[in-house]
Parts: sequence; C-alpha cells; structure tokens
Amino acid sequence: MVEKKLVVERMNVDYKGIFSVRDLIKELTKIAKELGYTRTAKEDVQERTTVDARNAWIELRFQKAKYDYMNFLIKVVIKLDNMRDIKTTIDGQKVKMDQGEVHVQFMSFIISDMVGRWTVGKPTYYFWKGLYEKFINIKEKLMYDAELANDTKTIQKNLRAHLNLYKYKVEE
Repeated sequence: MVEKKLVVERMNVDYKGIFSVRDLIKELTKIAKELGYTRTAKEDVQERTTVDARNAWIELRFQKAKYDYMNFLIKVVIKLDNMRDIKTTIDGQKVKMDQGEVHVQFMSFIISDMVGRWTVGKPTYYFWKGLYEKFINIKEKLMYDAELANDTKTIQKNLRAHLNLYKYKVEE
C-alpha cells in the first residue's frame, strides 16, 4: 500500500504581464532536472477559449527517487487566466508572446513503501513499521521533509525570477 505524506501545501507564485507558456514549462523542467527530478508522464492540460481571451490549466509532476522505497513528488499546477497572444520586440526582433495572469501552485509529497513490503501479509509488520518510523527513524524523516521543502522552495524562487525577467514593451 502506497503512503503519501504531504510536505508542502499550496506554495504559490502569481504573475501578471507578458510571458511565454513554452518557456515557462521549459524553465520548470530545467530547474527540476538540475535538482535531480524527472518529469513524469502523468500530465493534464485543459484549455477554454472565449471571444477575447484564453484560459488554461496545466498540471505537471516531477519525481525523484530517494531510495528503493521512497520517492519525492512535486506537483505543479499552472493556471493561466485572460491569456492573449501579443507581439513584442526583443533585441530588435518581433516575437510572439502571451499576456495575462499566471498562477502557479506547488504541492510536494513523500511517497513511501511503493512495493507494499510492510503491509502485505501480517498486520504486525504494519505495527512495527509505525514504531520504527515514529521513534527510531524520526531524524531521517525530518531530514527528508526538509530536503523536499527546500527543493520546492528553490523551484519556486527560480520560477519567480524567470517570470520577472519579462519586462518588455508591448507593440499594438
């Protein structure tokens, strides 16, 4: 039985202005890869178009194997509101960009016991696992919690810095 422990709940980045969705996803993937995470296949994209703007919702998941029975999972939900295509000039070249609101939410989990070695068979195994994690393995669990929270904070800071780089003039 898989156990999921929520470590970071709702860490947000909000931005309003010019950005590129493609660059945003590339930057998130690059930062996560530098920290040792891989992008998992489970992704979700939803888009709704109105007369003058688009709204989109993108979910990405990044996973890092700590050891055989523990993984770190960072779930990133990107919500794009009132997004419009615009053209702007960057270094003398006209470039297609997006303008609107970006809301990014991070949630981090520790996933343990993926094989079910403690819960398969006898209930006493589950009892011993609980005792081991509560009294013997407490420092190691706190260390893993801190590492995952630090990784999530690093991704958030780098993403915020990336979004604040978009200070271009909009051409009408």
